[in-house]
Amino acid sequence: MAEERKRREIDPTIELVQSCVEMLPEITDQDDEFLRARLEAMNEFLSAGATFYSQTSKLPLGVIRRLVTTGGAALARFASDEPLATDVRKGAEE
Repeated sequence: MAEERKRREIDPTIELVQSCVEMLPEITDQDDEFLRARLEAMNEFLSAGATFYSQTSKLPLGVIRRLVTTGGAALARFASDEPLATDVRKGAEE
């Protein structure tokens, strides 16, 4: 269900924003520089979200359940300066 929604809604939006960014080199107005920055930021955000979805959709269901049930604790670890383990499987060595 999520994959189909991504295909129908997110992917076309990313393509549209990317095409808008590609059209901007012709523009030199200061207001258009603001527009360029906003579109580039939106493009980066949407692309990062799509990449994150692609990576997390391949995780085993058990890992996803653990991430969801730990909630804020898992997110707090990303916000800290503490290095993250490269393997998220239960019992895996860092």
